[in-house]
Amino acid sequence: MASRETQGKILDTAIRLFNEEGTAKVSCNRVAEVCGISKGNLHYHYKNKEELILGIWGRISREIEQGWGEDATHPTLTHMAEITQRQFQLMWRYRFFYRELTTLLARDSLLKHRFVQVRKQREQSVRRFFEALVDNGVLELPDTDDALDSLLTIAWLVTEHWMSFIAIEDKVIDDKTMQDGFRLTLQLFIPLLSAEARAAVPDSFRVFEVEHAS
Repeated sequence: MASRETQGKILDTAIRLFNEEGTAKVSCNRVAEVCGISKGNLHYHYKNKEELILGIWGRISREIEQGWGEDATHPTLTHMAEITQRQFQLMWRYRFFYRELTTLLARDSLLKHRFVQVRKQREQSVRRFFEALVDNGVLELPDTDDALDSLLTIAWLVTEHWMSFIAIEDKVIDDKTMQDGFRLTLQLFIPLLSAEARAAVPDSFRVFEVEHAS
């Protein structure tokens, strides 16, 4: 098996096991066993669990960096729904990482450094998107210096913790769950939408309806 193929298989297996059982209960040896490869082969690619989690973060960050930087070119509520759904889907695919985020970052300074780098880039991208909403008359902000920053901070908190909130409630994670999360986030912005944008709010939810139908 080619080296890259082996690495992909290891990461796929680790993600599945971590999602099901958490990182504390899954050893590298267990990942190797489920992969059907030797312990030595796994440790050749990933010396320990920290390196394995770093490899998974590398995959997550590549997903974020590929295509997530062009959001500001689509300043609409429909694209805001697409951004929200995309984020929720990513967090669900790698739910162990976001569920254990605080612990994982506290344990590994290199992981924290790389995470913070990507997060800062993402925050800048999200800010550009909302600035584009303002420039295109979709959003009408109060004339204060911190209005946008405050809104973005609250919206970030809601979206980043929505999937964990749902998991604690033992609710089904599906497209309706994501739609509910978007509806909650949107409540922050509805009072600040232009009249035309407010009329278009129902159309923005079709993103989730189409996804659910497929």
